[in-house]
Amino acid sequence: MSDVLDLEPVKEELKRGDIKLETVKDAVKKYKDMGFELLKLLEYASKIAKGDERKEIERLYKEFAHKSLSDLCESLRRKARRLREISEDGVYKRFFKDNAPTGTTFRLLELTRMGKRDEVFHLILREFLSSGEEVPYELMKAFDPIFPIEVFKVFVYSFVGGLSKPAEKPTASGRGGDQDEQSE
Repeated sequence: MSDVLDLEPVKEELKRGDIKLETVKDAVKKYKDMGFELLKLLEYASKIAKGDERKEIERLYKEFAHKSLSDLCESLRRKARRLREISEDGVYKRFFKDNAPTGTTFRLLELTRMGKRDEVFHLILREFLSSGEEVPYELMKAFDPIFPIEVFKVFVYSFVGGLSKPAEKPTASGRGGDQDEQSE
């Protein structure tokens, strides 16, 4: 079971005007861990409850699961974008070269499509280790077996989508921002 979320250290540091990043990070990590733990408990409770309570617990479980899964997908996209921005010579380059997906990326997508969770994990772990970078905590969470295979696929696709270069936003003329504007 995860540690109890104790916000007192954060409150004390705020009162002193001396907030430390590590204290905040620790509180956020405990909060996230508690969320996943609560999700597991709600799932189990929804299976063993009876009558009207079961329906209400199932509703709470679905509501909480949707929010938790959406948060993890967004977190995976953000982590991947950050990897793209800060490590173009690191793990990013193992998945994308000249802003185009590499063979490794296509293999990752194919293994994900087929639901081969263990092989996807091995491929990702190998690429991170080879580049000397740490696998993000959020990405490790995506491999938790409590998630159905379809949810796992969404997590991996979210991560890969975050690694890919975003499309150019159209300008007022409707063309991409890097094209020369021609006057008529």
